[in-house]
Amino acid sequence: MICDKDPKKAEEMAYKYMSGYWISAMAHYDMTGDHFASKGGGAYDFYHEATKSARATGDDVMGKAFTDLQIWGAPEQCLEKIQGIQDIIGAMNMNVSFSYAGMPYDCAKKSMTLFAEEVVPVVQQWDTENHKVV
Repeated sequence: MICDKDPKKAEEMAYKYMSGYWISAMAHYDMTGDHFASKGGGAYDFYHEATKSARATGDDVMGKAFTDLQIWGAPEQCLEKIQGIQDIIGAMNMNVSFSYAGMPYDCAKKSMTLFAEEVVPVVQQWDTENHKVV
């Protein structure tokens, strides 16, 4: 979750830090390696095919695709993205991360504070079919 009053700054931060997180996590777990090919069938076949696709696509494109799926932007944009997710999967509990891949602590704190002050109160007022905020 990256929330900033300036939508352009939020976008820049998202593509820098969220994408960086994705790339570092994939490197840490060696998700583009060849080791899944030798593990046998089942779920490892899926991972083997996914790693081939990730290698062909490249880190930057995969990092951007990951970032595109996340919640980030100005408060209004964050609300729109949360609503969009709920429109697809229904009411949900949220567990968000505010710090990514080398993001300075003050940036994470500012984002978290703005989200808590301007996004959370609105979401708490939503009354959805299977979710009543108490």
